[in-house]
Amino acid sequence: MNMGKELFLNFPSMTGPYSALDKLFTEKSTASSKPLSDLVFPIAVFNDEEQEAQQAQLQRTEIAQPAIGGISAGLFRIMRDAGLQTDFSAGHSFGELTALWAAGVIAEEDYYKLAYARGQAMAAPDDPNFDAGSMLAVMGKVENLEADVAEFPDIVMANLNSKNRLYLPVRQTQF
Repeated sequence: MNMGKELFLNFPSMTGPYSALDKLFTEKSTASSKPLSDLVFPIAVFNDEEQEAQQAQLQRTEIAQPAIGGISAGLFRIMRDAGLQTDFSAGHSFGELTALWAAGVIAEEDYYKLAYARGQAMAAPDDPNFDAGSMLAVMGKVENLEADVAEFPDIVMANLNSKNRLYLPVRQTQF
């Protein structure tokens, strides 16, 4: 919560991304009828239960993904306004969308639509029995890890980030 609040209050270029995403949230969202900025910068509450509820809502994928898009676009706008000129851009995971927008491959309006759509697409269904699983980062030699996880059928090697780091999706029931 309050991610980038000081930037938002001190740099007018931060408001554009949140305004665009607020519009999408109020027009399309089924997750919340609130604008995204109200979820990222909620009204202060003074008990743990209400704070935890606010935090839990922001951590929902359909809200967190566009929130990452808002802060990413705002930060890039600040740097661009300060004179940064880029020769290329790259990103990882959600950062790939931001990199495409920063490189001029996708229009800014489309970037916000994609940020919103990504959150919706990745959101867990409204099923209390749904097991979203989890991701486990493992450090070690890939050739050893393959043999180490062979006896666990619910673990699949999913993403090789380097020779020494691997991401494994794991069912939550395994922990």
